[in-house]
Amino acid sequence: MPSLRFGYLALRVKLLLPPLQGGGWGGLRYQQPTIKSYIKMTKLYNRSSEKFKRQKLRREMTEAEKELWKRIRNRQLENCKFRRQYSVAAFAIDFYSPEIKLALEVDGDSHFVDGAVEYDAERQEFIESAKIKFLRFTNDDVYHNLDGVLEVIVEGIKSLRTSGVLPPPAPPC
Repeated sequence: MPSLRFGYLALRVKLLLPPLQGGGWGGLRYQQPTIKSYIKMTKLYNRSSEKFKRQKLRREMTEAEKELWKRIRNRQLENCKFRRQYSVAAFAIDFYSPEIKLALEVDGDSHFVDGAVEYDAERQEFIESAKIKFLRFTNDDVYHNLDGVLEVIVEGIKSLRTSGVLPPPAPPC
C-alpha cells in the first residue's frame, strides 16, 4: 500500500477503498461484501447472460404488446416509467416498472397451450418471490378493451404507490 502521508493520495485511497473491518480505516483487514449485496441487482435482475434474449423479444414484440407499449412508454401513465422485456433471473417480463415493482404481462396464444399455464404459474410465483406484483392481460383484452386495461394499470400504480398492494381484481362482466 502506498504511503498515506500525502493528503491528496490519502483522500483518494479513502474514497476508492471500502472500509476495513473493525469500524474505520485503521481496522484489521478488508471486509468482504456479502452475497446479499450482489444478488439484489447483478444476479437477479437483467443478467448479462439474458441480454440477447431480451433484445430479441424487444425486436419481435406481438401486436398486442406494441399497442400497449405505445400507451405506457415515456411515463404516459401516472408518470410511471416502464421498461420492455426486463429479466428477473432467466425469466423475461413483458413490461416492468422498477419504481413500484409492477410487472405487466400480455398473454397471447402461446400461453394457453399444454403445459404453458403451469409454467406461467411457476414463473410468476418465482418472480413474485422477489416482491414483484403482477397484472396479466390477454391479447384480446388489449385489442378490444385497451382503455379498460389502461384503467386497471392506473389503479394498480396508484394502489402500489399509496399502500404497496394491488387492488383486488374486478369481477368479470
